[in-house]
Amino acid sequence: MSAAPSDHPSDDARQPQLPSGTEADSLPTFWGLTRGDAYVVLGLALIILALAGGRFAWHAAWGRPLVRVETLTGEPVPFVVEINSATWIEFLQLDGIGETLARRIVADREANGPFASINDLARVRGIGEKLLARFRPHLKCDPKTATAPSS
Repeated sequence: MSAAPSDHPSDDARQPQLPSGTEADSLPTFWGLTRGDAYVVLGLALIILALAGGRFAWHAAWGRPLVRVETLTGEPVPFVVEINSATWIEFLQLDGIGETLARRIVADREANGPFASINDLARVRGIGEKLLARFRPHLKCDPKTATAPSS
């Protein structure tokens, strides 16, 4: 028959009791860990952080030579419009020609036939000698590629 447990600590003979005022009574605990357990957890955390830092350093390529990327110097490719086959959208790519003028060029070509030379663009309303001189390097004329006027 077992006796009911007592609330007084000296009644329980199976639990060792330390005298009051000893070092064991004054040990602070952190999350229920003793000082020794806390040192073990701290040591493991530091080891994990060191390994994670080493992995980061490895992937960040510390100590490796930098990669040098060589690029070729490109040559600009001029945009050239063939005036007898270009759509109004292609004319629109030229700086200074708006949608209205581009549509006028195509409408003139369809109404009056293909342009025999770049100078024939002057027959389109809105194109003068100044504008023609400005766009001449970006234009070419090949009467063979002329689109037939639509009737």
